[in-house]
Amino acid sequence: MLAFLDEQDNVLEGTEHTYTLTDGQLIEHIAEITSHTEPLQWPSGYKLNNDLVLASKETGRIWVPLDEQLRREVLATHHDGRIVGHLGTSGTLELVGRKYWWKDVIKFTRRYVEGCHTCPRNKVRNKKPGGLLQPLPVPEGPWLWTQSDFITQLPPSHDYDAIYVIADRLTKMAHFIPCKTTCTSEQLAELHIRHVWPLHSLPLRHNTDRSTQFTAPYMRNCDNIALFPLFLLIPTISAPSGRSDTSPLPPLPSPLPFRSPRPFPRSL
Repeated sequence: MLAFLDEQDNVLEGTEHTYTLTDGQLIEHIAEITSHTEPLQWPSGYKLNNDLVLASKETGRIWVPLDEQLRREVLATHHDGRIVGHLGTSGTLELVGRKYWWKDVIKFTRRYVEGCHTCPRNKVRNKKPGGLLQPLPVPEGPWLWTQSDFITQLPPSHDYDAIYVIADRLTKMAHFIPCKTTCTSEQLAELHIRHVWPLHSLPLRHNTDRSTQFTAPYMRNCDNIALFPLFLLIPTISAPSGRSDTSPLPPLPSPLPFRSPRPFPRSL
């Protein structure tokens, strides 16, 4: 880890003080350092051309030797110059890749651009600024606001390899139902109807993630299987602002007493 940070510091060091060179000056510097490089370190598929630099036989791109200062000069010419105008990582790679190449050129270029202080100071953000955090409100009663998620990648047991957890956000009481990782939305609806709703009735809200099982087909399958009016199920499956309650579930010393289901329909 320390070696990686030292390497990154070496890459970023001097980005403010580098000066741009012409292609002719760069080739002269590359030829000078290449002449002091042992042939065993030359990359395969490259040969010396008339400028005494190693060029690819297929693409004609010039190999830049293992010299950090030289590579920073190449990037400064194709990133810091007034003609190119700080094009970012992809734009700099496009210009450098037209004529030069070395190992890990993408990683080196990305670090160089991230260390450029001119780019973040002068470029306008093209993303909408993030809003304020909106925590979920506290439920007014038990089992009025529930949430569910999967525990996957478990060892197979009786043809099950996952656990479907349905928890109450207020009391943290939870039902751990064995299921399969490949559970469909219709099967998840059956789990709700079989294990949770007969005991606690329909909740007012239900939080899930944005996986395919918890989208619109999930609500339609609940409506088709339970034969309940659809207006009862529209507000039950929702994920406000994409957030969910992730606080741990406390251990329960004894089961909660049975509570009769609330009558249907219930005003929302």
